[in-house]
Amino acid sequence: MPTGAKCLFHSENNAAGLCSVCGAYICLSCGAVRKGEIVCRRCFSRNAGPIMWEESRGSAMPLNFLKVLKGVFLSPNRFFMGLTQRGNLARALLFAVICELLANAIVLTTGGADMFFELIFGPYITSGVSWYLISAFILLSPFITVVGVFVSAGAFQVTAVLLGGKGSFNATFRVVCYAAATNLLEMVPGIGGFLALFMCIIIYTIGFIYAHQLKAFRAGFTALIPLVVFLVIISLIAMLIFRLLGLDISSFIGM
Repeated sequence: MPTGAKCLFHSENNAAGLCSVCGAYICLSCGAVRKGEIVCRRCFSRNAGPIMWEESRGSAMPLNFLKVLKGVFLSPNRFFMGLTQRGNLARALLFAVICELLANAIVLTTGGADMFFELIFGPYITSGVSWYLISAFILLSPFITVVGVFVSAGAFQVTAVLLGGKGSFNATFRVVCYAAATNLLEMVPGIGGFLALFMCIIIYTIGFIYAHQLKAFRAGFTALIPLVVFLVIISLIAMLIFRLLGLDISSFIGM
């Protein structure tokens, strides 16, 4: 290995070795052991990470979708270890849209519609929610997901950089997309929403550790700060709307 060689994925880091598969120069944070050999995160990811989904085609996509779900939920460290700084944004976004569509379709068509729309509109719409309204929401969810991913990724990227993160927007964007798998937990009766939020924060934290080379506590703050700011802004907007309309919040949500 030539003197002064740099890591393929982190140009600011000196190379510490070579990938046994593709021969790329890699630093200490980019190598993984597979079957006794050192491989770079890109080659590793083809079997256990994001690239497995981002490079899949045709009939392989359904199986790889399930493999990604398994990786995100059961071995997120192993999954995000294969996250590269550049990847297929469109394919990652497709994963997020599919997860959101599945979660919304199942929740809203298996008894969760009344609870969902009551939370938004109050007890005035609690029985016999129109199927037209449910269908419209499910159809609009992909557009809402796309906007949400871009806004969230931008907020997380700014926060990560302020906390010393070194990753790209591309990597941050894909972490947000794959964390959308936690939306499927909303299907759990009663505690689904809280469980999804809790797991989402954990997945974000692990993803940002690898995407931005952050320590765990910094990655945790990167995940939490934008979420807290978002909730505060939404709460303030809601309070302002209620005040302008002269409505009582407690009676509106049926308390």
